[in-house]
Amino acid sequence: MDGVPESVAYRIASLGVMGAALDIVRLSRTGRPVQDVARVYFAVGARFGLDRLRTAGAAIAAETPWQKAAVAAAVDDLFNYQSTLASRVLSESDGAKDPVDRWLSARPREVERIDQMMTDFKAAQTVDLAMLTVASRQLRSLVES
Repeated sequence: MDGVPESVAYRIASLGVMGAALDIVRLSRTGRPVQDVARVYFAVGARFGLDRLRTAGAAIAAETPWQKAAVAAAVDDLFNYQSTLASRVLSESDGAKDPVDRWLSARPREVERIDQMMTDFKAAQTVDLAMLTVASRQLRSLVES
């Protein structure tokens, strides 16, 4: 950022991560080290491109209050799914070296569907509410598995 002191720019840039801090602290209350919880939380998000989905959702041109509410709900769901998936991975990891991969390997069909959807999502010129809704639904199926 031109003209902004480096320390201020760093603090502003880190604000996006702070939204995850509450989930990470809540999940670490199970007795797991905060670093382990954060590693799993962000690994789940990265594995499924949840930041990309949330960013795309925030960029959707919602024209009515109902559309704005639907977009906001879908983006909120994506945060909830990330937290829930991280919680499940942590509770079922049994000390695995790569707990996310281990957890996902037990759900190949759901993961394959989401991977295909994300491939289509990345190839799309624009993202609309329908696409975001379908993506959220696919992730919910993984959360519920």
